Amino acid sequence: MKSRFYILLGALLSLAASDALCANLQIWTVTETQRIQRSAPPGKRLAVNLGAARNEWESFQILMRSDRQVKGVRVEAGDLRARGGASLGAGGARLFRQHQVYLDVGTYRNDAFKPDWYPDPLIPFQHPVRGDKLETARFRAIPFDLPADETHGFWVDLYVPAEAAPGDYRGVYRVTALGGMTVDIPVTLTVWDFALPRTPTLVTAFGSPARRMRGYYRQKAEAGKEPEPKDWAAVEAQCAQLAARHRVNATPPAESLRPVARPDGSLRIPAEQLNALREFVDRYHVNAIQIPHPSSAVKDPEREQSKLRAWLAAFDRAAKELNRPHVVFFIYLKDEPNTLEDYRYVQKWGRAIRQANSSVKVLVVEQTWTEPGKGGADSAWGNLYGAVDIWCPLFSLFRAESAAGRQALGETIWTYTALCQGQPTPWWHIDYPLMNYRVPAPIAWRHGIKGLLYWGGMSYWRETDDPWAQVPVYTGGGARQRGGRGIVFNGEGSLVYPARAAGYDGIVPTLRLKALRDAIEDYEYLATLERLGKREQAERIVRPLAESWFQWEKNAAVYERARGHLAELIVTAAQPASTTSARSGGPLRVHPTNPRYFTGGSGKAIYLTGSHTWNNLQDSAKLGKPLTEKFDYDGYLRFLEKSNHNFMRMWSWEVGENDLYYDPAPWVRTGPGAGTDGKPKFDLQQFDPEYFQRLRSRVIAARDRGIYVSVMLFQGWSIYSHGYGNPWPVHPFNQANNINGVDGDADRDGEGKEVHTLQLPAVTRLQEAYVRKVIDTVNDLDNVLYEITNETAIFSRDWQYHMIRYIKDYEATKPKQHPVGMSAFDSGREGSMEALFGSPADWISPQNDGAGGDFMHDPPAADGRKIVISDTDHLWGVGGDRVWVWKSFTRGFHTIYMDPITKPDGTAEPLWKEARKAMGLTLGLAKRMNLAKMVPRNDLASTRYCLANPGTEYLVYLPKGGEVTVDLTANPGAFVVEWIHPVDGTVTPGKEATGGDKRELRAPFSGDAVLHIRSQQ
Repeated sequence: MKSRFYILLGALLSLAASDALCANLQIWTVTETQRIQRSAPPGKRLAVNLGAARNEWESFQILMRSDRQVKGVRVEAGDLRARGGASLGAGGARLFRQHQVYLDVGTYRNDAFKPDWYPDPLIPFQHPVRGDKLETARFRAIPFDLPADETHGFWVDLYVPAEAAPGDYRGVYRVTALGGMTVDIPVTLTVWDFALPRTPTLVTAFGSPARRMRGYYRQKAEAGKEPEPKDWAAVEAQCAQLAARHRVNATPPAESLRPVARPDGSLRIPAEQLNALREFVDRYHVNAIQIPHPSSAVKDPEREQSKLRAWLAAFDRAAKELNRPHVVFFIYLKDEPNTLEDYRYVQKWGRAIRQANSSVKVLVVEQTWTEPGKGGADSAWGNLYGAVDIWCPLFSLFRAESAAGRQALGETIWTYTALCQGQPTPWWHIDYPLMNYRVPAPIAWRHGIKGLLYWGGMSYWRETDDPWAQVPVYTGGGARQRGGRGIVFNGEGSLVYPARAAGYDGIVPTLRLKALRDAIEDYEYLATLERLGKREQAERIVRPLAESWFQWEKNAAVYERARGHLAELIVTAAQPASTTSARSGGPLRVHPTNPRYFTGGSGKAIYLTGSHTWNNLQDSAKLGKPLTEKFDYDGYLRFLEKSNHNFMRMWSWEVGENDLYYDPAPWVRTGPGAGTDGKPKFDLQQFDPEYFQRLRSRVIAARDRGIYVSVMLFQGWSIYSHGYGNPWPVHPFNQANNINGVDGDADRDGEGKEVHTLQLPAVTRLQEAYVRKVIDTVNDLDNVLYEITNETAIFSRDWQYHMIRYIKDYEATKPKQHPVGMSAFDSGREGSMEALFGSPADWISPQNDGAGGDFMHDPPAADGRKIVISDTDHLWGVGGDRVWVWKSFTRGFHTIYMDPITKPDGTAEPLWKEARKAMGLTLGLAKRMNLAKMVPRNDLASTRYCLANPGTEYLVYLPKGGEVTVDLTANPGAFVVEWIHPVDGTVTPGKEATGGDKRELRAPFSGDAVLHIRSQQ
């Protein structure tokens, strides 16, 4: 019996092999946003050619059709490799089989509908979280038996890691079947040299699949059809992960948003809830959070105004403590207010909330306009102005002129679609073209629309017993904007399917969700170009595709070509640099996705660090003494280069400082007559060529050694006494020292504080002329930054703001634009941090004012509001050590040192040496790390000094050495561990660490230490 069984089995396999090899099996690929139905004829293209940015998903479909059944079809991913050894491993791909659902009734108003089998849900090859095989699935992805005369397909998602090198990656994907049939598919993926931000720019509010599923499964359990999932926490985590992978906002647990009453009558979200919320936001890259409606605590917003304010204050406090400025907190106040009663409700609640001046925004799903007699928007009801922060009109009800008027007032526009209302727009249903899910992105961007909303929690399956067998639908109920009674909308409210049929509890994606993900990434391309100052060029590319909500390109191939043009424009505009050197990469600008750092290109974050000293532009001597010593500038540059420093402040003195004078000065000394120092008076209408020639040549010399230069323009220590002597008597704007009748001491107090204010228009005009001359001198050089003044007191705030804007306006007329900085006021004064952060400057250097944090000993984490260049000059004067360097670096700051260079005896202080070396090490690490993705994360390390790209890379400082606990839960994989000595830079390999939990690690040497952890993937 046994031998007869194997003979029979062999015969069957031989027959299967013969059938497979004899079948007219045709395989082709599709890269455009198209849905290929079961009846579709074969295509002709096999090779796959894709392009993607770093940190982007890109997809293609593998389709097949045969005149005979083909059994055991499988798809195997292959590694993609580039020249030089870079690779994108097959493990980074996600593969799915397309499951088809039959539609015999088209969605309302779909005149082009034809009955057919439509692919929609995607069956994963493996569990999306654990990565294991799905053995108990009702529908398995592979092996798949391809029926005769039917078109079926597979979906491939390729992810490009943020640290991937740009270039062309090539490899082979393979289709096999029983009988030895093999087809190789050549795949080429071009990685463009820019990266998409981890957190999307486009806000999405699609609701929570897990919350909607609870009701769905509860009904099934009560009907005795299916049990509820046993582990809802796992379901919620998987739903959040899937949303994040598709760049859709995940919904945080409801318990993390519940204010708790305190004895003093205030409300507060407890710290443990807030910590959980912060972890959720960071893990899933959330950019908006819907908070509970205040009616849960307040019944009448007008009569209970104080209670409403207290309720909102809890979320204001939470937003501040969360310290994620990009996250929008909003209240979904009212859905589609279409009656007089609805309008009165929004007017009452919305205006009361807005009067509280809360950071929480009021969202109303309504258009920005009303009309006389208009159903659902009758102007006789009044309007909703003053009651809404975020307007969310239906695609078909968006009016550009009306929306622009609200945007000009600081209000925000989102948009949404539901059913098939009004004039045809890109409606979202299974039987409409898949491109309908993608085209809203450029339309939204063109009109400044910031968000996209959708109802149903992505999982509205209530009207379908088994969505895998019968397509999920919404049936109209007859009410306004609820669809005509009995009318069917295929897939309305659903973007995912229940995953139980695929072998686990949770959700699986659809082709429609993939198209939406691509739309959100498209929006990112456009937003990136806008940040790069290329909006007009981007508009020219996408306008033919997205003229309006009523006119858009239907050809998916045209859309893909336009996307390639956008990518090319980004790469060109960003001028990518391969290093953080001042020798290349164009002028610095704020990094578009991580505003804690600069960039000279796209995706390359640039960190600045270096020693600076007082005489690196002008030489000095005691008043009344000849100028006998010249500063060794070449030696200074060699010192910076040897120290691995890439930045200096180039000090400028307005002639005097305490009992010193500086030379050369910006203006020539022509006389007639002598100034207070016995030298000819200044002519403030003539610039001294020597000064500007020296400025230019020294900036160029720094550039040639890879050093950025902050060109200081004015000097607070030159206009009034700081306690070490009064410099005003030798100042050029002292009326005793110029031939132009300029008097900078209007109040006759013997000091010139007025010249750093806007009190004296004649002085301001002279200063503006000097600023123009400086810009004309160095504008063509890429390694330039500007700094308004050094340590003038806070009375200079408005004058500094004026000068910042003046530089930006003047440079806008020039070929290049450079960052402008505002540094600390003299002797930390109350309110100084607010003045710095509130300035129009691109970067700031703070001091301790008692409110902004202890920048000397425990720097606050940089939040991205400004680039922060932390300077010991404003903290100690001369001071600081390696501990300060590493603490500041791991909190997201740039570090620079006020360096006397040597002591009087010619030897350097040990602390100075250690600080210099530590700064050089931080620059080396900044070049090694993917700094554009690193943010300060105090919560991920027990020492609280941690710069991290969670799940990928961590840099931790241990001020006291010993042991540290690092939270590696974001990635369950393996990590490479290195221990770095904070001064000599010695690297000691550590034992490999496994993620998925918090890990304790111990430094292999005594004293403070630096820990660098990188994912092996």
